[in-house]
Amino acid sequence: MNKNTMLITIILLISFSACFTLLNADQTKSVPKAMLFSAILPGAGQLYIENQTSASIFLATEALLWFGKTRFDNERKWTENSYKKFATEIAGADPNTSGKKYNILQGYLSSEQYNDEIILAARNYFLLIYNDPEAYEQYLDTHLFTGNESWDWKTDENRLQFKDMRIQRQKYLLYSNFTFGSLLLNRLISIVDAAKSTKANNKHHFYTVPDPNGKGISLNYEYNF
Repeated sequence: MNKNTMLITIILLISFSACFTLLNADQTKSVPKAMLFSAILPGAGQLYIENQTSASIFLATEALLWFGKTRFDNERKWTENSYKKFATEIAGADPNTSGKKYNILQGYLSSEQYNDEIILAARNYFLLIYNDPEAYEQYLDTHLFTGNESWDWKTDENRLQFKDMRIQRQKYLLYSNFTFGSLLLNRLISIVDAAKSTKANNKHHFYTVPDPNGKGISLNYEYNF
């Protein structure tokens, strides 16, 4: 969890604690409030109805998921920077290469090999089939990699290592997206649980009333069917 997220979480927890001290004076709880609290921070709605066990589970799950997502995002960024640096230093690729070109780099040993394939395909299509030299030249101008755009991995091992680094980056992206989905699911489950638990809590509660004879207070129990 990054510093900003951690700070926001601490502030929310302190705010909720202060609010709950006032709100819990009344034994009858508000379902919309419980759902809103859980929507803001999973487990907060459970704290509102004083269900400490469920609150701890949701809060711990939220913290672990945020920790996981932050780590996956950092690993993804580190891996992406690593394969870009590797391509620049080993293959001589342009450091400002686009993501689409990186897909081509991982599939061909060199720009020369790639260009040869493009020229052959363009010749067969534009010259042999349609006999259109102008379209042929335009296509080559658009699709060939020359000058600063060229690259050479020198060995297939280098190319495959680069490809593995990009695959690893995709895995971290997938893990991050899965963790984000889990965060949304944790929030949704907390909202539903807060609503159900609040309704169950409101069916029965204890309350005190002054004794009419001035001999103290009496403890009463009420159950709503």
